[in-house]
Amino acid sequence: MNDRARAGGLAALGLLTAGCGGGLPLLHPAQALPQGEVRAEAGFSANIATGDLSGAITNAQADAAANGGPSADQTYTKGALALASVGPGLAPIA
Repeated sequence: MNDRARAGGLAALGLLTAGCGGGLPLLHPAQALPQGEVRAEAGFSANIATGDLSGAITNAQADAAANGGPSADQTYTKGALALASVGPGLAPIA
């Protein structure tokens, strides 16, 4: 991999991770406001499973459907751990 491709990959990774922690308090600007002034924000943050995590969850669901329920094999275990660690969903922030 050449330097140009590596730099492009790092730039893309930076853009993809720019929204991480969106539901955390921003504390910006962290300063005392003049008397009577209020600042606020509102919105949503989200967690989604992508790539290998999403595939592991899908494979575990297919494995459970084929076996009539949860099994003790590696496919189901890997999917269950992925689902427990990511917890997809929306969270309101205010």
